[in-house]
Amino acid sequence: QALAKLFEGQRYMWKLQRMQSQAGRTGQRKLAKDAFEASVTLDPTLAEAHTALSQLAVAVPPRDIEEGIRQAELAVKADRQNIGGHRMLARLYTAKSRLNSGTLESPFADKARAEWREVARLDPRNAEAWAFLAAFAEARNNLNEQIDALGEWVAAFSPTDVGFYEGTMGGSSLSPETANLKLASAFTKAGKPGEAAAILSDVIADDPENAEAITLLSDIAGSIDGAYPQLMGRF
Repeated sequence: QALAKLFEGQRYMWKLQRMQSQAGRTGQRKLAKDAFEASVTLDPTLAEAHTALSQLAVAVPPRDIEEGIRQAELAVKADRQNIGGHRMLARLYTAKSRLNSGTLESPFADKARAEWREVARLDPRNAEAWAFLAAFAEARNNLNEQIDALGEWVAAFSPTDVGFYEGTMGGSSLSPETANLKLASAFTKAGKPGEAAAILSDVIADDPENAEAITLLSDIAGSIDGAYPQLMGRF
């Protein structure tokens, strides 16, 4: 019965995402919420229903971040392996941390980092998790940790759900190309221009019109003794 109510709520959520009118979205939200709440009443340990309630709490106005956090915490308490609950907590704590939008709120940044690490533990090739871990490391000037996270991001899968990252990071992409450019910049900052140039030469070989990669390579070329002509010869 709990699963049936969970599936019922998911149907309403699917309809909600396709509604154009605010009244229609409000109606579908209420139906979904009632179904999910019935599901957790029937089985309080059903982590997926708590995750769905967390998503619903912030999906449409009035958005309630605290309720979203509460439900996501119940999800991971019910099932430590529930990646959806960890991802919701990671996103909501990231929003509260003010990453990329002002002075970093350290307590929330710490919680966000911990949850993104849980997402990466459960899904080691999750680009969003590694991208945010790299961003938090950069915000705290932890260059080695940033480079490690960017290396993992480069090898990760390109996700389809990119809205939260792009919205938080000012439109920055979650693509491997973006990860490579950020990694090259981090290597340059770490005093490793050779590693940076090797990455950029590969990027330009794949996309000779990549102006950002060409500019970055030009900027570091003078610091690589004799390497620039050979690198240019690769493409």
